[in-house]
Amino acid sequence: MEEIKIKYFKDKKLTTIPKKEKNKILVLEIIKDFLKNKQETFTEKELNEAIKEIYPDYSLIRRYLIDYKMMVRDNYGKNYSFNDAEN
Repeated sequence: MEEIKIKYFKDKKLTTIPKKEKNKILVLEIIKDFLKNKQETFTEKELNEAIKEIYPDYSLIRRYLIDYKMMVRDNYGKNYSFNDAEN
């Protein structure tokens, strides 16, 4: 994981999103861990602000976290939490 941090992060900011699926998932795991250290649940605004600390395109990262089932959102799309059912 340290190798991924060195390759894709600089000064605790994501510099680029990997094209390789395997590396993209590892980067998202790092972001998930960063977010978990902040809080367990987020409103959409809180999540956007937290992601912006790492990467400017917060909507893309938020979408990836949902698509890769690392986070779930409520039926109204207003509250986000970590997917405890994840592997």
